Amino acid sequence: MRRLILVALLLASLPTQAAVTQVQQLTPSVAAHWASGGNAPVDLPVAATAGNLITVEVAFGDGSGLSTVSSVDDAGTTVYACERTQGNTTVGFVAAICWGIAAGASAGTDVVVTWSTTASSADDMIAVQEWAGNDGTQASLSDNGANTASLTSHDSGSVTPGTADNVIVAISRGSSREWTVDGDFTTLLDNNRTTLAYRIQSSDTSQSYTITSDTAGFAGLAIVAFKGTAAASGALLLRRRRS
Repeated sequence: MRRLILVALLLASLPTQAAVTQVQQLTPSVAAHWASGGNAPVDLPVAATAGNLITVEVAFGDGSGLSTVSSVDDAGTTVYACERTQGNTTVGFVAAICWGIAAGASAGTDVVVTWSTTASSADDMIAVQEWAGNDGTQASLSDNGANTASLTSHDSGSVTPGTADNVIVAISRGSSREWTVDGDFTTLLDNNRTTLAYRIQSSDTSQSYTITSDTAGFAGLAIVAFKGTAAASGALLLRRRRS
């Protein structure tokens, strides 16, 4: 008589999602101003672990709202890309979300952001975070936020990560107001012009970012979702035993 005994030596070979966690961050601060075209280097508390996601957020006033972030570099060999940039030509500000996958022993240290401006920038903000369990794949919006001066509430529009575990990063820059940050997000910075926040969620549901004020004013918002890493597990082994 023969019997088949199913022995599960390893998990089924199906992809699983790794939970995204924040490893460390450079606490964002707002400088009085940096000269046109760039800024002094900023650092994570310690170098990032190779393979982890590094996000860099930038906001500044440039007088035109037409500037772009031309490059982001660090002391390692990390390659950065700016995924989302939002500008306002009426009040002259720019906000951007950039990212890279940590490479090299000095990843996340001496981070230098270079931008082009028509004049010296003002109220500059640079923030840096390191995330584990993330592959850097992003889902961003093609257009973000409302700049209308008559509004007291500005919304980024929704972004859908497409995988269960992810982190969503959102930034806003606007008129000099007391802006209230969306309660679904963890606030990193909230001053009278710039807000920065993130949300880690274990679902693939869409999410938007909203700021509100009791006084109407201009604002522009950018939002990017970074998906968790899909990690393959092992295979299921079938073993036949005779009796």
